Amino acid sequence: MNRILIILIMLLPVVACKKTTDVAPQKPAAAVAGNYTLSSFTLQQPSSQTDIQIDRMPVTKNGVTVSGTVVATQGPKDGFVNLKVTLKVGTQQESLDLTDIEVKQASGAYGLYYGSERVGDATGSNIIFNLNDGTDKLAFVADK
Repeated sequence: MNRILIILIMLLPVVACKKTTDVAPQKPAAAVAGNYTLSSFTLQQPSSQTDIQIDRMPVTKNGVTVSGTVVATQGPKDGFVNLKVTLKVGTQQESLDLTDIEVKQASGAYGLYYGSERVGDATGSNIIFNLNDGTDKLAFVADK
């Protein structure tokens, strides 16, 4: 009986050790993928006389609610996402597709790149996007 007790006491530290529970980090595109709600939106295109700037969303004016969503899906290429930005004004909606946005690990977040230009940041719980070619501008902030 004493032998069994001694063996059990000797095995206790081995059995009591904490097992590794570290979760492997997600691939950047998988971490960014998901559904987001727009909290601000800007679209400026002087050539088409478009100038939309909504600093806080959703907003209701004269009984019409303006809101929006961003759906980020993993692209066909590894490390890329496609963003579908939808702006809803009352019962109407317009969508804009942004394809082949590269996602790269950055310190504490993920950088979003269109070609070689960094156009935004994402944390997995929000996206900050700003694409400006000198004439046209698309910018938004969206949260999960």
